[in-house]
Amino acid sequence: NLGHEATLRLLKAKVRVLEEEVNRLTLENSKQKQNDNQKTSSLFQQKKKKTSKLQKTIHTLQGQLEKYSNLAEEKKQQNKVLEMDLVKLKKDLDLMDRAGKKSGHLRKLS
Repeated sequence: NLGHEATLRLLKAKVRVLEEEVNRLTLENSKQKQNDNQKTSSLFQQKKKKTSKLQKTIHTLQGQLEKYSNLAEEKKQQNKVLEMDLVKLKKDLDLMDRAGKKSGHLRKLS
């Protein structure tokens, strides 16, 4: 009978040790999960800030792109006008040269 009680006490002690180990591991696991959640949350916030900053940069760059595209279009139009003016001036110069040559030719004849 004494051997049976000693075995029972030994088994109860082992159960207590195992329960303490389970409690310790559960607490450790809980702390690890909490740390992981905090790290994940912190990383998420960093990524969110970075995304926001990149979106602002993209918005700014899109505005600049639109501004420079409009400016380029405006300069193309100005260039077309200047090219037309140049063609007209070349024609006028050519006509003046022809008129000068005719008047010079006429002077020689008179």
